Parts: sequence; structure tokens; C-alpha cells
Amino acid sequence: MDKLQFTVPVRIKADPTAHVSEIYDVDDALTFLQNWETGRLGPLYQTAMNSCFAAKVDEVTAEQARRDFLSFAHIAGILAKDDAPSSVSDGDDGLKPVPK
Repeated sequence: MDKLQFTVPVRIKADPTAHVSEIYDVDDALTFLQNWETGRLGPLYQTAMNSCFAAKVDEVTAEQARRDFLSFAHIAGILAKDDAPSSVSDGDDGLKPVPK
């Protein structure tokens, strides 16, 4: 397996009329982020970008980049409904319930 490939793709839907897209690896995530709307560049966007770039130079794992991209997609409201987390990462690949 490619070291930059995600173990599970992140499924996103950029707008309600768009088809669901799958982000399979760090390069896909970077391409998506680089094309993201300029007016919507917040701290989670920057964290996802930094993490993806760091994964490219082996400073973080692809899975850390995936978690940061997943957090960005969730907060941005573009995570596909069938991929919306019922839980969030606790940082060690374990999951815990999201408070309702």
C-alpha cells in the first residue's frame, strides 16, 4: 500500500446537488483543499493543509492527515451523510461517541 494512501477513503459532497466524491489519499486531499473556496479558509482548513503537506515529507502519517482532513470536512459540512462520523477520533485511532 502507498504510504500516502488512506486506510479508508473520506467521502465528501461539496454541495447538495453534487455527487459524492471519495478522497483516497493525501494527494487527493491536497488537490481538494487547494481548490477550496478562498473565503472559507479557517483554522481547520489550515490544519488539514499543514497535515497533508507534513505527510508528504514524512513528518506525520497519512492517517493523521486523514483525521485532520476528516475534521475539516465534518466542520465544513461537506462530509457525505453516509460517512458522517457518529464518533470522532480520540487521537490514537480509537473512537469515542460524540456527545448529543
